[in-house]
Amino acid sequence: MKLSKYFENHFEGKDITAARLLAAAIFHVAKLVANNVANIYDTIIADSNTKVTALQNALSTEGVEEDQSIAATKGKDDGRTNAARIYQR
Repeated sequence: MKLSKYFENHFEGKDITAARLLAAAIFHVAKLVANNVANIYDTIIADSNTKVTALQNALSTEGVEEDQSIAATKGKDDGRTNAARIYQR
């Protein structure tokens, strides 16, 4: 086994997705909570929970701006079509 393998950043791989990153982060926090003897990891857990929540929020709003842009374009196209029909009468 190569020792250098332990020093690789596994989250820089091409196969890591946002969902896998989130799952790993949640698993990490769960393990910290489970092994928090004498509350030694309280600060790390609090910081990690904040970052996991931020990641969840970022992932839940991903694509919203693109969807809004598509909807706005569709709305403008529909408006132009309706205006053209009105003026043709």
